[in-house]
Amino acid sequence: MDVKSRIKEFILTELASDAGVDIDDFSDNESLIDIGVLDSLGMLKLIAFLDEEMNTSIMAEDFNLDEFETLELVCGWVEKHGGDSDTETSVSASAPPAADELPPTTPMPTISELKHAALDPGLKDRVVLVTGSSRGLGETIAKLFSIHGSRIVVNYGRNEKHARRVADEIEAAGGKALVIGADVSDANQVSDMITQIVDRWGRIDVLVNNAAGDAAPTEFAKVSWDDVQASIDIVVKGAFNCCKAAVPVMLEHGGGRIINVGTLATDNPAPNQLKYVLAKSALVGLTRSLAVDYAGQNIQVNVVCPSVVETDLIGHIPEAYRAKIAKDTPLQRNATPQDVAQAVVFLASRNSSFTTGQKIMVTGGIPPFL
Repeated sequence: MDVKSRIKEFILTELASDAGVDIDDFSDNESLIDIGVLDSLGMLKLIAFLDEEMNTSIMAEDFNLDEFETLELVCGWVEKHGGDSDTETSVSASAPPAADELPPTTPMPTISELKHAALDPGLKDRVVLVTGSSRGLGETIAKLFSIHGSRIVVNYGRNEKHARRVADEIEAAGGKALVIGADVSDANQVSDMITQIVDRWGRIDVLVNNAAGDAAPTEFAKVSWDDVQASIDIVVKGAFNCCKAAVPVMLEHGGGRIINVGTLATDNPAPNQLKYVLAKSALVGLTRSLAVDYAGQNIQVNVVCPSVVETDLIGHIPEAYRAKIAKDTPLQRNATPQDVAQAVVFLASRNSSFTTGQKIMVTGGIPPFL
C-alpha cells in the first residue's frame, strides 16, 4: 500500500470514527476540516501516526492545522519531511547491537508512543459527573474537564441558576453540559440523577465527589451531634450514595475513575473544625476501601487534599488571616481552584493509570509530605 493510501485509510478508519463522522471516501483536495474529521484532537492523532508510520518527527507546536487540511497537503508534507515509509521503526524490530556497542536494555516506549499519550489525556467524550459544581471549586473542575472534550454533568443541591450559568458557559465554548439538581445525601435523588445521565449519554466514566457543607468554625462545646451528622450526610453519605449508584454503570463499561475532594485538615486540623474534619476523614477511608475493592475491575479511586482554596467556602475567614496563611505557606500563596482542578483532571486522565487509593496533597508545601 502506498503512502497516500495508508494515510487515507488511517483518516477513514481512525479519525473519522473517533470524530463520529460517517464517510466512505473523500477526494485528495477535499477539506478534512470542513467534513469534520480533522480537529485539534484529530491533529494530535495524525501527528502520532505520521511519526510512527512515516518516520516523520513533528513537534506539536510546529504543526499547523491549515497546512494539513487536505490529503494532498499531508502527503506533500510527508514526501518533503518524512523518512522511508517502509522502514521498520519499532524497538523490537531493530537489529541487535554489535558486541562492541552498548549492551541491550529493556525496550522503553518510543517517542511516538510517549507523544500520543502526552498530547491526548484520554478525556474526550468521557462523561464526568461533578457534584456540587454550580460554583467554586466544583465549577472550576467542571470547566477544566470540558476543555478536554469531556461531557459534563453539572450537579447542584439548591442553586439552579448558578448551575445553569456554568452549563451555559461550557456550551458557549463548544462543550456539552447537562444540569441536574439532586441532594446527594438522598439516595433516591442520586439514583434518579444517574438514570438521567445514562439516558442522556449512556454511561458514566468519571465521578468527582466534591459536594460539601459549610466549613464555618464552631467550638467543640457548641457542636451538637446533629451538626456533625449534617456534615457527614453531605460529604460522606453523599459520596457513598454517588459511588453506590455510579459504580455498577462504570463496571458495565469496563471501569472508571472516582476522585474525592478531601482536605489537608484531615492531617493538619485547624482549630474548631471538628465536624468538617470528621466528615472529610471518613471520606479518606471510603476512598482507600473502594480503591482496594475495585482495583481489579479497572476502577481507580483517589482523593485530592488541598489546603486553603480561594473560594466561597472560606468566606468566613478574615482577609488578614487568609493573608497570614498564605505567608506561612512555603509557596507563599493559598491554593487557587485551578490548582486543585488540575490535580483532579490528572487523576481522571490516562496519565495516572497506575495511581489508586492515594491522597494527592495540593498544599503549596505545607506538611505533612505523604
